[in-house]
Amino acid sequence: MTRGNDELIELHGFTVSHYVEKARWALDYKGVPYSWRVVMIGPHLRQIRKIARKTTVPVLIDGETAIQGSAEIIDYLEARFDELVGPATRRIFYGYGLPQRKLPVYYFKQGAPAWAPAFYALSFPFLARAIGGLYETTSENVSGDEVRLGRFFEEIEARLADRSYLVGESFTRADLTLCALLSLLWEPLEHPIEWAPSELVPIGMRQWLDQHADRPLRDYVLRVYRDHRRPA
Repeated sequence: MTRGNDELIELHGFTVSHYVEKARWALDYKGVPYSWRVVMIGPHLRQIRKIARKTTVPVLIDGETAIQGSAEIIDYLEARFDELVGPATRRIFYGYGLPQRKLPVYYFKQGAPAWAPAFYALSFPFLARAIGGLYETTSENVSGDEVRLGRFFEEIEARLADRSYLVGESFTRADLTLCALLSLLWEPLEHPIEWAPSELVPIGMRQWLDQHADRPLRDYVLRVYRDHRRPA
């Protein structure tokens, strides 16, 4: 595949993915024009294999070059954030959402073709088993992630106690990484996703989120999005 000078780069990814959001935010923040391509969970296996070596998203296509993974796309990675916060928030989301079904399907369908509702009506039980197995969304694992995230929140809040940003006196990609990975929890208005109505959020997940609703870290995430997340 070749690309002319006036052809946009392409970003392929799931609508509901904090890793994809990290890449989108980085591109928007830098003012890099790109074409957003929604990838449906399930059919993505065949679709992504056509353009990249693995089946993970996001994938950035620039001419004949495929760059895979949000860390590579933004050329910077806060390893600890990705290792702890990313998997933990994902497992909490799916751990509560998969049994209830409505929340993940609400996001899976966003920006997808008109046949997506019918596809997920038929395939969701199979996808739920596959996703649950892949991310090990047992109640024990979810509970452990909730505890670990609570401790992590306290650690980051201590760091932010006398500063506005994680590193130095201005916004950096460290702030971008952390806030993108926490966006699924606190739903900043500037996020390009259309957040689900509150009644679709499972009770257990809502109760856990309510425990952290007044955290300074939540205020930080919402402020960073408000001040630095450019529209997609």
